[in-house]
Order: sequence, then structure tokens, then C-alpha cells
Amino acid sequence: MKRSQGRRFINNSHSRVFNNPPKGHSATISEVLTHYFNAGELFKFPPAAMPNIQWEVMTFQQLTVQQLYDVLQLRVNVFVVEQQCAYRELDEYDRHPETRHVYGRNEGGQLIAYARILSPGLRYPEVNLGRFVVRADSRKQGIGHQLLQAALQKISRFWAQTPIRISAQEYLQAFYAQYGFIRVSEMYLEDGIPHVEMVKKTC
Repeated sequence: MKRSQGRRFINNSHSRVFNNPPKGHSATISEVLTHYFNAGELFKFPPAAMPNIQWEVMTFQQLTVQQLYDVLQLRVNVFVVEQQCAYRELDEYDRHPETRHVYGRNEGGQLIAYARILSPGLRYPEVNLGRFVVRADSRKQGIGHQLLQAALQKISRFWAQTPIRISAQEYLQAFYAQYGFIRVSEMYLEDGIPHVEMVKKTC
């Protein structure tokens, strides 16, 4: 899940999935992820034993220079470099006084996960959860589940009984659905990546 700029709606019938790609066909990232999702290999509920992560939530004004650097470094490394999307990662929402920055550090003090919460009315009538990211070497350990749970707890604290809207990468629908998010849009392309809008009624 990431940005809202550059989106283009397309019909699902144009989205091809190759579980067994024909000879000479190079499957796209979306196709590969869809294959593993269908095989039940992605986004199961978190394992019983998960890494010990220290979670924090801060406004822009509360972040130290080092904390801000770590947050932006993680976001750029994943959304711009890893996903090969040249776009304006920083925006005015980052420093809005009601925006909450949720991040987690491992036992070594390294920032490995992050999400941004926008207050109701800032971008959507609902609360907006976005910039959801886990560092590449820390995935498949249940940290994404921990991050979402931490973000939902913070939302229930600051904006109880307020719906939450996300722009989710299409292959992550099942992950978010486990937490009560419902798809409310057709698939659209955002920076070339299939996305869908999803809404959770309340925390």
C-alpha cells in the first residue's frame, strides 16, 4: 500500500495471472505474488512466536532529526528504489500537526516497519492509513501483522468509531480483509502497480 497519485482504473479482465507461465514468458511481480497468494503462502495470521518490536507513535513535530531520517530512508528504499517508482515520496501530509507516524524498531534499535495515519477530512472523510512498509530483510516474520495491529490501536485511541480507508496493493486484499477491511473500488493502477480501495467501518 502506498500512494494515491498517478492512478488509472482498469477492468479486472485485463489482469492476467500465469500460475504456469508459457515458455518464454517472464511473469510480472503482480503475477508471481498472485500465484503464491493462490497457493496459500502469503498473509496468513501471524505465527505464535514473533520478533520483539518496540512500537512508537509520534507527530512530525515530535520526531527527532534522526528518527525522521530513518523513517524517510525506509520509505524511499522500498517505495522508490525497491519498487522502482520515481515519484514525490514526501508530501505536505507528513508534517500536518494531526498526522501520526507509527514505526517499530527491532532489538538492535533498527527501524524496520512504518505506517502513516492521516486524520479524518485531511485526505478522505475517513481516517487514512498509508505508507505501510516493512523492511525487506524483516518480512515473513509477522511484523506486518504487528504493524497493522499497532496502527489500528492508535486510530482507535485518537479517532474512535471513525471508518478507515486504505489504498491497498491488490494482492494484499486478503491480508487486510483479516482485519475487517472491505474492498470498495475497482482495481486501478498506481505508479504501474494494481491497487484497490478498502474501508474498515470502525476499529
